[in-house]
Amino acid sequence: MRPHTLLLPLLLPFVGCSAPGGVRVVEPGAELNLRFASAPSSVPLRAPAGPLAAPAPRARRTSAGPGHGWDDPTPVPDQEAATTAVNEEPELSAAEKIARVRSIQADWGIAAVVRTATIPFTGSNKSVSSFVPMMFFEGEDFFLRGTSGGAHLWKDEDEEVNALTRLRFFDIPSEFQNTVQGDTADFGLQYQRELDDAWWQAEVMSDQSGNVHGNLRGGTTFTGEDWILEPGLNIRYGTDDFISRYFAVEPLTEQKADGAFIFSPEIAARYHVVSDLYLVGALRYNAFGSGIRELDAINDSGSFESYLGFGFFQDRGEPQFLGRPNGQERTEREIDVPPFIRLAQGFASPSDLGEILALDIEDDPFNNKMTSVFYGHPLSDQLFGLPLQIYLSPGLAYHYESDVQDETFELIAKIHLYYTFPWSVRTRFGVAEGVSWIEDITYIEGVSMAEKDYRPSNLMNYLDFTLDVNVGDLFGAEKMSALWLGVAVHHRSSIFESASQFGRIKGGSNYPSIYLQWDLL
Repeated sequence: MRPHTLLLPLLLPFVGCSAPGGVRVVEPGAELNLRFASAPSSVPLRAPAGPLAAPAPRARRTSAGPGHGWDDPTPVPDQEAATTAVNEEPELSAAEKIARVRSIQADWGIAAVVRTATIPFTGSNKSVSSFVPMMFFEGEDFFLRGTSGGAHLWKDEDEEVNALTRLRFFDIPSEFQNTVQGDTADFGLQYQRELDDAWWQAEVMSDQSGNVHGNLRGGTTFTGEDWILEPGLNIRYGTDDFISRYFAVEPLTEQKADGAFIFSPEIAARYHVVSDLYLVGALRYNAFGSGIRELDAINDSGSFESYLGFGFFQDRGEPQFLGRPNGQERTEREIDVPPFIRLAQGFASPSDLGEILALDIEDDPFNNKMTSVFYGHPLSDQLFGLPLQIYLSPGLAYHYESDVQDETFELIAKIHLYYTFPWSVRTRFGVAEGVSWIEDITYIEGVSMAEKDYRPSNLMNYLDFTLDVNVGDLFGAEKMSALWLGVAVHHRSSIFESASQFGRIKGGSNYPSIYLQWDLL
């Protein structure tokens, strides 16, 4: 295993995890901003004002008579037993302990957009589109911001320094995207500063081959009752190697380029439709410097990028979730959603997802298996007013060595929604959307790609379908109320050839699984 290959995707999925029994919240009053990747920036988001303080102990009056007032802890003799009974905390059952687990509703969201870009290279195809799922989360130490994610290395009220990873698109005709797979995840450092209704960022980024570029970016924000606009400007400088790789296309043209600038005015927008539903969109123009315009492979002086789609963001009944709240402080809300740990054992199957969900499951003749573990970080207890438990759930899967494959590791980040049926034996249905990065392609996935003449992709879209029952209810054992037994489908795919960042692939891999899930008290 190559440990350095895990560092880049490791920033993305492992976010917001707290120690069992507690949930982290963002710093009081901090200004947080959602910034998209090479697509235009998204809207800013104000952090909660601070964790809910525990209620102060209430003074106890033991007697109305002299010597037994509010400040005298000595009980009247004939009231001593009653006073002791009132002040002793009753022993709670396991179910009652779970019910008393409280988390702070997090800043989170999930979106689906169609990104369209013009192609600046010589050729007949002039535009390309891609379906892009996005996840958002703002934690005390980690964050997800659309197509970027990272960790706060240092942060105060108006400034932060972040370790960052970001998806960057390489816009070429769709028929070549599976072979080339030029979309890449850059990683580096970011400094960000907030200035009232304006902000600016400075970044140094690199791809996995060491091709370096820098960004200087700034913008401001305009808000209305149900909308927000955020115009900005990004100035990028690419080194010789960066421009040679992504604009001169040196592997094909053998032309070497010098470093050059790209100037990108942009505007992003978000509109509140109803409840938790929002429309999102953005437009950017990339104006190439002379060092790029003069390259043999380039046919235009610049390129356009846009995206348009919708998202679900936690609505708090106030416009501040669209951006800065016009001086209002965000209120926090406690939610009855406990963190969890899930341990699963999966078995590879050549059956497709539809067949597995219909219980028509074919066994893998080579008996390939995997073991996965997930942590569930509570986000919310409702969506559109429906009683749903919503989690950000990072995970790690270990794929075992077999006769046809070596061992390999898989990293997952997902947003998981559960609905509980209030039956005598509580039963939950869950569905999750996220991303999966695997170190080496598994046998079952490689065969699926070879049959369709595709080049596999390490980064794929991820779906997780779950159905479980409460073990305490099932066996009438109250002490086991924190335990759930279930079945799941661990699914990697590329959204029917619609996503360039996932290799423009149709197909993937499926692992029907059984699992145990523990609510953390």
